[in-house]
Amino acid sequence: TVAGGNMMFVAHVTFSAMDLFPDYETEDHRNNSFTYDWTYYDYLTNTYRNDTFSYNCQVFYLIGSLSNGSTFQVSYWQDDDNYWDAWANEYNNTIADMLVSAASNHTVRSTCDEYYIAAMPIVDATDGYVYNFLSIDIPQGYAIEYLQLDALHQWYGCDNEYLSYYRCTDSDYHQDDTSSDFYSWSEGVYPGYSEVYYGGWDDITIDFDIKLINWGEYQGYSSPSQTAYYYEGVGQYSIWPSSAYEFTLYYQFVPVIPVE
Repeated sequence: TVAGGNMMFVAHVTFSAMDLFPDYETEDHRNNSFTYDWTYYDYLTNTYRNDTFSYNCQVFYLIGSLSNGSTFQVSYWQDDDNYWDAWANEYNNTIADMLVSAASNHTVRSTCDEYYIAAMPIVDATDGYVYNFLSIDIPQGYAIEYLQLDALHQWYGCDNEYLSYYRCTDSDYHQDDTSSDFYSWSEGVYPGYSEVYYGGWDDITIDFDIKLINWGEYQGYSSPSQTAYYYEGVGQYSIWPSSAYEFTLYYQFVPVIPVE
């Protein structure tokens, strides 16, 4: 809570999704393990046989794994050049063939490829989550005047689409995004305005919350019947694992005399 009178104030707030949800854990795909059934020709017995193979997902992150620079480290799905040769050298041709086949299997890829399954928001408008990150108390006899506002939400995901849209569920379409419109305020004038006043007639508290709205609200629909996606969350107005927020507001209180 920020309060005072007859001087300039600044409220500077920073927080991230991990601050709000410290128990949230992202899956470590590289250190998962998988099993895969594979039929292959065994030249020693001159027969085809079927075996179940179990491996750590690190096999798909072999190329460049001992290099110091991340640009030299590539997964099989990022660039499969040299992987068959590396596997054949590390294991044998049979295992190399098996791993090539396993890499295209949906279950294996979901387990091992850290970019295959899109990371979705931790919470969105459907969760009923509320987070108040700032409250400003305006004493009776003073009006608030906003002077300068800088607000930024950064995240990796989708932006202005409903969350079941393919650009949200498919990680190939995810990207770094930013928005300044991530907050709501409980009453009064838009905090981005300057030389506009609010308050003075009573003690007032203005609460600033993270804005989590659904697709219908975002589109301005008046009725849920206007779209099947009305209640779905929106990428921009959701909290992603990568979400980071910064809010800086300069303001001052101006003495006023309430008139009865």
